[in-house]
Amino acid sequence: MQIINQCPNCAGSLEVKSGQEIVKCQYCGTSVTLDNPAPAEVPAAPATRAPAPPASGRSPIMKILIPFFILDFLAVLIIVPVVIFMSAQKKKENKVKQDIEENIQQTIKTAQQQFKINGQTVKIVQGMGVPLSVTFNGQNIQQFAKNPLWETYKKDHSEKLTPKAASQLAAFLKQYPMPAQGPATAPHDVVQIVVYKHLFLGDLEKKRRLIMRRHRGKIRWTLIPRPVVSVSKDMVARGLLEVLLREPKRVFPLHKRLVREWSMVEQLNRPGKMLSLMADARLKDKGYAKYLKSKPHGKTLDAIEALCEALDLSEGEGALIIKGVLYRLDKSISGHSLSMALEDLVTGKL
Repeated sequence: MQIINQCPNCAGSLEVKSGQEIVKCQYCGTSVTLDNPAPAEVPAAPATRAPAPPASGRSPIMKILIPFFILDFLAVLIIVPVVIFMSAQKKKENKVKQDIEENIQQTIKTAQQQFKINGQTVKIVQGMGVPLSVTFNGQNIQQFAKNPLWETYKKDHSEKLTPKAASQLAAFLKQYPMPAQGPATAPHDVVQIVVYKHLFLGDLEKKRRLIMRRHRGKIRWTLIPRPVVSVSKDMVARGLLEVLLREPKRVFPLHKRLVREWSMVEQLNRPGKMLSLMADARLKDKGYAKYLKSKPHGKTLDAIEALCEALDLSEGEGALIIKGVLYRLDKSISGHSLSMALEDLVTGKL
């Protein structure tokens, strides 16, 4: 609404609407003709807003998760090739161990020859190509007491302990607790000085477990772990002694694992590798990393080396001490020869 001019009759204000040509005075009623009518009001254009930026299409949760997806993808790219490489290396090592074992078993094996005489079964058992026994209808009718290879081994690789050496061994075992199986009052006593780097340890360990089961409660078997490398660097013997101190029941399971991993003994002297093997042996104590970092049992390892020197064992040489006789273990042939005769030696038949 627009207010312009005055009424020519009463001087009252005229109210002119947009587009009107004649307007009537509201005071006196006089009609007034307008020469220039007021322009019609043009409705104001609605206010326009700037266009909103396009939505990204990602929810807040996706913005958080996408970096994790990227990290997972990168981790897979790195970890999978490493796992594949380690698996291939493990298969290669196992194949080498298997080939070595098969080669030795072809050289040193027990063959059974069986035939019939007048309908009766005769079986000849041979050891390393030498007849050991003849069985007729399930009964042993002839025992070859002397195996030339065993006699050669016994002559070249064994000797009776001197009184001084026997006394030093007894004093050592009294002062330093070592891993042992079987009652202390058992009639048969075996001490094994073990160096975890020989293939024949697998055969020897199988035979040990067998005769321990057969003669339950009658044999006490003691392990003395000898360092494979220098005392200052050795982790294998330290780990075994630390487990003996903290989880005695897990010592022989760990010993079994060490026997199986003989080909990796150099790597096991790295703390990380040894701790990984100890974890595989189901040890419950979680503090072994801290224990081994301080390199414990140095005094015990020095005493073990002093004992081996007193027994005249060369570097890296193990031994079995049975009924006052020391049997040296340094080569595969000696280890397999001793494994075959072990039960008879322990029980006094040889």
